[in-house]
Amino acid sequence: MSRPGLRWSVGAAAVALAVLLAPSPALAHGSMKAGEFYAGLSECVFHPESLFVVLAVLLWGSQQGETSLLRVPWTFAGAVGVGSAVASLGWDLPGGVWIARGGTLVLGLLVAARLGVPLAAGVAVAAVLGVAAGHAATWPDRAALVRPWLYALGLSTAVVVGWGYVASFALRFRAFWAEIAIRIAGSWIATVTLLVSVLAIAKR
Repeated sequence: MSRPGLRWSVGAAAVALAVLLAPSPALAHGSMKAGEFYAGLSECVFHPESLFVVLAVLLWGSQQGETSLLRVPWTFAGAVGVGSAVASLGWDLPGGVWIARGGTLVLGLLVAARLGVPLAAGVAVAAVLGVAAGHAATWPDRAALVRPWLYALGLSTAVVVGWGYVASFALRFRAFWAEIAIRIAGSWIATVTLLVSVLAIAKR
């Protein structure tokens, strides 16, 4: 596999620029007013919880070998789009936010410990987390979306672009320090997710 992450990140960026030529009003959790696609694409930039779940899945997939480096991110990206579409249709997903938080916490710990699971289980985890994450990112703004399919496409594209960077890093830097850096990132993701979850429970 020769630099697949770099190729796909460039391709995803090209698609993003093409779709951005036809914007329409939308809100990304109240952060900004932009086109639906751009709002979905920038969701992770303005909302750390969305960023953490994406990073947790991508970093964990990068540790599992080249097969997982391909299948886990693509499964997650597709599932994010499905979860976003479900939210856009007005179908609630009870506990979806907590599924995303719990999965982020567990995957962060797995990244920190550099532990893996069979490929089939990894793909299943990516699918469940993707649906939960996509739904959680879309549900608060579903009424403001004029073309929700563009928002869902933006969310999925953000995952693919992020995967391009993570895959490029994982393939280019195989030294011991790079593995340690990824494990440290996993520990921070798990720690912050745990703190956010505790604060959310305390506010109830």
